[in-house]
Amino acid sequence: MTVTSLVFRRAGPGRHPVPHKNKTVGGRRLGLEMQGNLYSLGYFSANVCLGTPAQRFDVIIDTGSSLTAVPCADCSHCGRHQHPTYVSARYDSLASSTFSAAGSRPYSVSYTEGSSIRGRIVRDVAWFEELGAGRRVDCPATFGCQTHETGLFNSQVADGISGLSRSRAYGATLFDALREKTGAPDVFSICLDEEVGALVLGGAVRPGLQLEWVTYSGADLYTVPLTEVSHAGGGRLGGRVGSAIVDSGTSSIEPYP
Repeated sequence: MTVTSLVFRRAGPGRHPVPHKNKTVGGRRLGLEMQGNLYSLGYFSANVCLGTPAQRFDVIIDTGSSLTAVPCADCSHCGRHQHPTYVSARYDSLASSTFSAAGSRPYSVSYTEGSSIRGRIVRDVAWFEELGAGRRVDCPATFGCQTHETGLFNSQVADGISGLSRSRAYGATLFDALREKTGAPDVFSICLDEEVGALVLGGAVRPGLQLEWVTYSGADLYTVPLTEVSHAGGGRLGGRVGSAIVDSGTSSIEPYP
């Protein structure tokens, strides 16, 4: 599997990379522009490439799950995933010189909004491009090759999903693959605007930058304490509300009783 060059790309006229998000990791700058919106699409996604030569896919960036998965060439029930310049992207293992069937196993995942995917876990290499260097780094990785999609996974524009949670239920994440190969710090950040965003893998906080850190709990998910919920009209839920999961793949705030 190869992940496309981690470079910032314009989302459209007037949209430019966010300069302060280009962080350096041991001389390497690793970043990826995310595109999307919460109004018509309900998600933010980024381009990745799988296989050698590279096969490009548009995947939802999801901190609430750990699996990276895209449709297989032999998928019998996958959506068209209509993009402006291409349609029905499929990962073809026979077209990749770096594909490996070693350790392949079936998987099945159901998501809280009702959709599901299933297929098989495969191995290939992931490619990350160093910003400004013009050099790609190949990272052995595992990902899901989907043979069946239901619900939003079948009807959405995005081809697949890429999880960044700390769960290892389906093996290492793409970020794990990058860290293992390059020694990049175990840090990532996401910045989202209304229709564009930035994902930075690795990096460090600039010296002198004052930040207020929030400790997260949970072995797999990024769970943070939630002390108060308020809105512009002045209403609020007082006292300790509980905790919340920071989930970039979710477009709403859902309190639990």
